[in-house]
Amino acid sequence: MPLQEDAESTYAKAVKAEFSTDFDSAFRLYIKAAESFLHLSRSSNHEKEKTKWKTSAGKALERAEKIKAFVDKSKAPFNDPSLSEARLTPVGVDHFSPQEQSYALKKGATINGRSFSLWDEKSPSNPSPDALYEDPDGEVELSPQQHKVFAQWRRPQSVPAVSDSDGVRLHPQDILQRIITDCSVCASISVCLEHSQRFNSQFGSFSLRNDPDLRAGLASPILKSDRGQGRYDLRLWFNGAWRRIIIDDKLPYHPITSALVCMSTTPVQDRYTIWPSLLEKGYMKLMGGYDFPGSNSSIDLHVLVGWIPEHLEIKSPSFERETTWTRIIDAFVSGQCMLTVGTGVNPGVNWRGVSLLPSHSYAVIDVREDNNSRGFTVLDPWIGMSDRLLDDVQTSRILEIPWTDILEVFDSLYVSWDPRSWPTTLTFHGTWKQSGAGDRRSIRHLRLNFDNQSNGGQNEVWVLLTRHVVDTRRTSDFISLRVQLEDDLAGANSGDQREIATKGTYTNSAHVLARTRLSAQTSGSLSVFAAYDGQAAEVGFTLSVYASSTTKIAWNENATAPPFTSKVDASLTSKNAGGNTSHPTFMINPQYHLRIHPPKDTTPGLAMRKADVALTMQIGRDVPVNIAVAWSQGSRIFELTQKDLAATSGAYSYGLARLTNSLQAGDYTIILSTFEPNQLGAFSFEVESSLAFDLKAIPQEGAGMYAKTKPGAWTAQNAMGGPSFKHYAQNPVFELDVQAPTELKIRLQLLRPKAPAALNLSLFPASATGTATLGRHITTSGAYHDSVAGVATPQVTLGVGKYWVIPSTYSPGVIAKFQLIIYSTTARVSVVERTPQTRR
Repeated sequence: MPLQEDAESTYAKAVKAEFSTDFDSAFRLYIKAAESFLHLSRSSNHEKEKTKWKTSAGKALERAEKIKAFVDKSKAPFNDPSLSEARLTPVGVDHFSPQEQSYALKKGATINGRSFSLWDEKSPSNPSPDALYEDPDGEVELSPQQHKVFAQWRRPQSVPAVSDSDGVRLHPQDILQRIITDCSVCASISVCLEHSQRFNSQFGSFSLRNDPDLRAGLASPILKSDRGQGRYDLRLWFNGAWRRIIIDDKLPYHPITSALVCMSTTPVQDRYTIWPSLLEKGYMKLMGGYDFPGSNSSIDLHVLVGWIPEHLEIKSPSFERETTWTRIIDAFVSGQCMLTVGTGVNPGVNWRGVSLLPSHSYAVIDVREDNNSRGFTVLDPWIGMSDRLLDDVQTSRILEIPWTDILEVFDSLYVSWDPRSWPTTLTFHGTWKQSGAGDRRSIRHLRLNFDNQSNGGQNEVWVLLTRHVVDTRRTSDFISLRVQLEDDLAGANSGDQREIATKGTYTNSAHVLARTRLSAQTSGSLSVFAAYDGQAAEVGFTLSVYASSTTKIAWNENATAPPFTSKVDASLTSKNAGGNTSHPTFMINPQYHLRIHPPKDTTPGLAMRKADVALTMQIGRDVPVNIAVAWSQGSRIFELTQKDLAATSGAYSYGLARLTNSLQAGDYTIILSTFEPNQLGAFSFEVESSLAFDLKAIPQEGAGMYAKTKPGAWTAQNAMGGPSFKHYAQNPVFELDVQAPTELKIRLQLLRPKAPAALNLSLFPASATGTATLGRHITTSGAYHDSVAGVATPQVTLGVGKYWVIPSTYSPGVIAKFQLIIYSTTARVSVVERTPQTRR
């Protein structure tokens, strides 16, 4: 038994390492042995063996816990350089293991409280094989509109006007939307029928067999029937896999007219086809009922046929009308994509006298370009619930709309792409887990290695993030996807971060698609950030990657979980949200002292090894944030300059800032900021490192001291400049009355500066005879400086008495408002501005 031998051998090595006081190795080996013993216990069919392996696993875990407790007790204080010796390298979870991947998929089987098994799992047998099948889950919940007409459930054979016609080929315009608000599903089936006619793809055909080809895009949605028993097994792609939805053949009919009050079809050769109605019923069961909350056709086509969804916002400033036209017409005529369009939420949409419904999906059944004429053939299957319920010969309305009008009338273009166009694919199934109480956010970071061997032009890698849906009615789950070249991520060291990135914004859609261009003949890594913001404690997701045949792709399975981590949960408030570097308040942003310890291994070449560091800040999805790392001794940074900057997350990005870099062992200051000072909220900050580190919050300036703020202004009468201009004493003068010995520090800042100005702040003993006889200063901020944070005096000790504070600009005539922030260790300090008359 190789697994048994491996587990026992690992345990023996752990014991040997423990006796050798190599606690780090012993800890990891004991954990590994425990996992192996647990796997043995789950695999065994004999209770005696199960008990034996569980006992062995318990012993290994007990030894690991004792080592951890001993090492934690032995840890040195923060400033002790030997601290890195008292560390255990944590044992991470292998998220790529088959067990973890399977866990995410199986958890995704529960939707709206019902379980939908994987398609390749054994199908449950009919409990009453001699009787017509009755769905044990009960009938699908009807919509309010269906309840209004008193819809009744009937089997098709009980209604003479409707018969099964699975041998008849339907046309796109034969699909009719009655009273269910699932226009996107109707449009999706229509474009599938159009694709079948053009390319013989057999989408939507009524199948009475179990098609063995289950790959996405190669087979239609399957309605596997036990003919004569009234049971249908529908195969839909949902939550990362093909899943089985079992229904009976009862459909909702009008009680008087016997017309279907769900999706229906026009008569073909005097016969009616019911598979679209059954397909709709199965989808509505998955979605929680006929009262469909709404979707878009690219999402529905992803469920029905597994094609890649892309949502293009026509009204977005980033929409490229000519590039988009070229992409879609080339793909449409070759069968690589299907299209639908959607109107916006505003009513009264009209095209050449034809009224269009708001928030409605329309099928595109043709794309044409000839003689400088470009346009779509658009199909509207809406019939409604008027008297036309009695009119079974209605067909969908067909509109020929020019491309320029498409861009004016519609808000969205939904494109579904054939995954067979990308012969190189990868998939990862994972889970987001909230780690803190009340923390709505979670992020997963994966690295994707690529090797693009194309000889000319650029190539693309597509990454699709799919959130596993547990409750189809819940709209409070938001996701975002960022895909970035590792070189760009590690090299974002621009000193000016006053820019907001547009990538990675959050959406409550279940899908986000990112397209990344690769230069020819290049290789490297892509960082993939999949983020979640919502109320669920655990949410599954799937990442699907698509590339051309000339691009090799592979997950970097060894780079997803640095061993040393630390997470901080805090809040941005009016007292510490300073905004970007252009604001004087940038200095008050949350800052942390990061100390990276040298590697334990002193082998030449390894002793100088850098730490692979990843920093992540998460906040509300509407707040743009940034991370900056500065060279320092762990002290607070008041002004961030290019020479101080070690790394940055780049432009401000909504909800999430992330950087990865290699840093030498040493001390750094990390600054977290929002774009504007008034952007507040709870946030989490996580540090991951390949080397041991410590993280400590840096106190605000004047922490533990009393603070007073005094406004002031330089006017035409008192903006006298520095001492070299001979009228220095006529600058604004503030008198401090110190009534008890105190430590004191004062900062001078411009308020809403329009242009930088060189500032100085000096403290003098109060003059008994007037400002003309100023003595030597007690302390000063130093040479004139135009820092946006202003200037500050060093902290000094003052005795009881009165002192004068003089703020000045280097050049006279600078008209501006300013403020003094006075920090003192006693509350018995007051400040007033002295006018020229009161200085004597």
